[in-house]
Amino acid sequence: MNKEDLFQKVEDIIVDAFEIDRALIKPEAELVADLDFDSLDAIELILQLEEQYDAKISAEKLKSSKTVQDVVDYLYELLVEQKVLETAEETS
Repeated sequence: MNKEDLFQKVEDIIVDAFEIDRALIKPEAELVADLDFDSLDAIELILQLEEQYDAKISAEKLKSSKTVQDVVDYLYELLVEQKVLETAEETS
C-alpha cells in the first residue's frame, strides 16, 4: 500500500464517518478550516483509523495534523514502523 492508496482509505473513512462531500477532501484540505473538524471528530477519526489498521495512533501526533495529507503521512509512517503495511500486502 502506498500513500495514494492510504489517502483513498482515509478519504473513505472521512466520507463514511463524517458525511463530508468527497469533492471537499483533497490532500491540502485543512481538517478544521475546510472540513469543519472539531476535537470530537478528531477522536472519532483516530478510533476509525485504529480499527481499520489495527494500529495504536497517538492522539497528540494526529492532533498536530493540519491537513488530510498530514494525516496520511503520519499514518503511513506509523504503519511502516509497525509493519502493518507489509502484513496487509502479504494477505492481499
